[in-house]
Amino acid sequence: LMGATKTLQSSEIVSYNPATGDEIGRVAITSAEEVAAAVGRGREAFQSWRKTSFAERKRLVMAAREVILAEMDEIALLISRESGKPVAEALSMEIAPVLDLMQHFARNAERLLKPRRIGIGLYALMGRSSKIVYHPLGVVGIIPAWNYPFSIPLGEAVMALMAGNT
Repeated sequence: LMGATKTLQSSEIVSYNPATGDEIGRVAITSAEEVAAAVGRGREAFQSWRKTSFAERKRLVMAAREVILAEMDEIALLISRESGKPVAEALSMEIAPVLDLMQHFARNAERLLKPRRIGIGLYALMGRSSKIVYHPLGVVGIIPAWNYPFSIPLGEAVMALMAGNT
């Protein structure tokens, strides 16, 4: 946000519109303890989420996509106010690409992550085989770039969720 945020009394972050200087909103700074608690909740949720079917993950991601579609104008305006991007750029470079990404990974994650055989050369002649099998790993943390505040973190979160991570 290139100077569009300032820390006040080390307890909250204030977001300012870089074009006008107007305050947009405030959010409490998350403490290390709160982050650890969130990771703990993510680990607990992972125990059941990792077992969900691709169909269920797809259903939830597509439902979230519908919410974004319904709120697209408000989201674009907020991105514009916080980053200084024109609303049209927020729509075309942040929202539209992430909507496409959500649909792509919701529809294709199962195929992309299915086990696949790999060649092992002469060992195959000995009756051996090998394959790559993907397993979810657990809690995923995302540290996105400041200049794509919506599309990068949301896109990464969708890919992590579709792969069975929390």
